[in-house]
Amino acid sequence: MAIEDVIVLARMLGDAGSIPATLSHWMTRRYDRCLYVQKGSLETGRRGHSEEPGSLEARYAYLRSGGAQADLDRRLARLAEPI
Repeated sequence: MAIEDVIVLARMLGDAGSIPATLSHWMTRRYDRCLYVQKGSLETGRRGHSEEPGSLEARYAYLRSGGAQADLDRRLARLAEPI
């Protein structure tokens, strides 16, 4: 995310009139994508680190069902979209 942030910010500053306005626009532009990554990371952590009874079996069932691959494919497709 940091590398994407720098690329987007550099491009925007190159066309900038007002730096404060550009920074505000940059924040608006990056917010949804960063939130998407953050939520995905949180969900991965929850699935992988739960100590609730039955969670290990549930995690294995999820992996065997193809759900993990489908989720990964969906996440990566979204992240492959242009920044």
